[in-house]
Amino acid sequence: MSGHKGRESWLDSLPNHGHPPMDAVEVLPMYWAHPQAFLLLALLPMAFLPLRNLRRGSARLAGVAGSPAVNHGIGRWAPAWLACLRALALLFIVTALAGPQTAQTNSRSHTEGIAIQLVLDTSLSMGYADYSLKGQTITRMDAALHAIRLFVKGSPEHGLPGRTNDQIGLVGFNRHPDVLCPLTHSHDTLLASLEDIALGPYTNIGDGLAWGLDRLRRAAPKEKILILLSDGKQNAPEAMQPQAAAKLAADMGVRVYTIGAIGNQEAAHTHPLLRSIASSGADSVDEETLRRVASLTGGKYFRATDAEGLLAVYREIDQMEKSRIEHLDTVKREDWFVVPLILGLAILGLEALLGATRLLVIG
Repeated sequence: MSGHKGRESWLDSLPNHGHPPMDAVEVLPMYWAHPQAFLLLALLPMAFLPLRNLRRGSARLAGVAGSPAVNHGIGRWAPAWLACLRALALLFIVTALAGPQTAQTNSRSHTEGIAIQLVLDTSLSMGYADYSLKGQTITRMDAALHAIRLFVKGSPEHGLPGRTNDQIGLVGFNRHPDVLCPLTHSHDTLLASLEDIALGPYTNIGDGLAWGLDRLRRAAPKEKILILLSDGKQNAPEAMQPQAAAKLAADMGVRVYTIGAIGNQEAAHTHPLLRSIASSGADSVDEETLRRVASLTGGKYFRATDAEGLLAVYREIDQMEKSRIEHLDTVKREDWFVVPLILGLAILGLEALLGATRLLVIG
């Protein structure tokens, strides 16, 4: 066990990279907060009412009334200029009243993964070569590892997107449980740990489940699940019973999904010890216990009789347990009414100044 503890310490030291929020910024076109203000433009013709004075008199410059160039040039068109200034000022002021605005939307998405603890039976019966994959006979363990690899890294061909955002760990159990890989975001490390699995006698479901729960207890994600796969029944001496461990999981709020790997009991077993276990019936799955464990925790029991069946189980669990993605959209508005308001007031002031200085006098 010291070698496993050293490996666990090394794996725990690996950085667990989280997934920070991602921002998307979009600037929307300008729009009007109060478009009904444009109805005031109906008053625009009033700016030209003073032009009727043109019919009753002519424009002249103060103090230089005798100048023909002035009487027939600047002075004649001065009232029209003033009216245009008033109309332009009114146009800008109405535009300001309409409330021109621009908006900037900030969309923030945050993905919160879940903690997934895999608990895998590593008893000798998992070495039975009674499963098939693509026409080739493989062991139950090989079928389980194949399904776990695709579940973790993803396989579009098999309808598995992968568990990119999740922390995943692996606990194996035969007579005693063993942490093969602590919970980590480094899925390459987890997949590498699948190559180091050794089979042994006895099946200790209860302690395996308890060890997996202990790892989840220290995990950061709020959502935590445990996936337990076994092809046998509890037979290890002096071990926690699976139902007791299931009650602990229920108290922790951890859903436990159990998988019964049921192979061909009549398959030939080349190893004498495997033949002995098969003949004694010790390798038969305790489906009732696995169902009870899943039921106590709000999970579900699955029955898998071949490699494709195992893949279908992990695909269903993948669909049931999705990472939570939160979207937060914020809108930042910026008002632009000050610009047309200043322009309108400035033009109106200019028009008033020209009229007040009596530079232009309408006769």
